Amino acid sequence: MFNKLKYFLLFILILTFGLGWYFTTTPYYSLIRAFYAMKNNQVETFQYYCDVDSVSESLIDEMIYIKSKDLPRDLSITLKMMQSDTSKANFFKKLLAKSIKTQILKGIKENKFQENHKENVKLGSFTSLQNVLMGENLTVVKLDFQKDNENIPLHFRLRKLEGHWKLVGMEQFGDFLLKALNSQNGKR
Repeated sequence: MFNKLKYFLLFILILTFGLGWYFTTTPYYSLIRAFYAMKNNQVETFQYYCDVDSVSESLIDEMIYIKSKDLPRDLSITLKMMQSDTSKANFFKKLLAKSIKTQILKGIKENKFQENHKENVKLGSFTSLQNVLMGENLTVVKLDFQKDNENIPLHFRLRKLEGHWKLVGMEQFGDFLLKALNSQNGKR
């Protein structure tokens, strides 16, 4: 009887260890680690799980193609110009992506992504996390936020790089940002 219990406990221990190890190889784990690195001012860890250059460029792409009617006038004019002229768009995209990368890393270092930071946009509460697309080396994970009874989805693109999953882009960020800002300003 004691031997069976010992083997059963050993089996449970091995199973738990195996499942824990498996979880560290998933895109969810990388996304969670990047999120906590951001919240805990761990710039190097954040860069390990996030290709900040690719994310910055994807944010610019998203912002270029959002509907610009709800944006401040200067930003709206800039985005319309970038939509109509790809050579100018590429020039500005590189400059803006570099600036966004700098701001992301500075924000992590200076603790600006904490919930209680005075400059934060209040995003609401996280409600679900699910795979939208899963491939061998690319996956898209959908994260939903609930804000004022409205679901605000945000898609994260992760790619298997350097032996682990790494955040390489965001999709629907423009719509996500507009909904979050409009919700904060009382617009619908």
